[in-house]
Amino acid sequence: MTRRAWRALYRMTGRAVFTAVGAATIQSAVSTVARGQDATEGKRVFETLCLACHTVGGGVKIGPDLQGVTERRDAAWLRKQITDPAGLKRSGDSVALANQAKYGVPMPPLGLKEAQVDAVLAHLGVAESAPASRPALFVPSLALAAILATGITILALGVATRNSEIRA
Repeated sequence: MTRRAWRALYRMTGRAVFTAVGAATIQSAVSTVARGQDATEGKRVFETLCLACHTVGGGVKIGPDLQGVTERRDAAWLRKQITDPAGLKRSGDSVALANQAKYGVPMPPLGLKEAQVDAVLAHLGVAESAPASRPALFVPSLALAAILATGITILALGVATRNSEIRA
């Protein structure tokens, strides 16, 4: 809102409504900052406990890639999956059972507190995709390794052939 709009709102509605709108705006700003702090804490928790099995946009590791998971699943399901994955499977949840069948490794209970779960969910909601799992020089390095391996093999075969001719 512009300064002119704020003044007009103040004149039209009076101090009480203006104060309420201002308080709501401040509360919204505080909430946004808190979400940012939650996401930062969530990133720390994710990198400590989850990154061994999951990525965010980097492809499947041991468990599924979590890119967009907060859009595919509701928060209650995600909380249950994080806090009690075995209980979710026992309840017959089709997604949990399908994940178990597809990946073969059960998600362990992590023992996170509610605030930590909220922070991880905040992180997953704002996380950028992970960088590609292969470094930029992967293909050239692989080609160089193949050329070196071929050269060493040819050299070894040449030496072995010469050594066998000398002995004969």
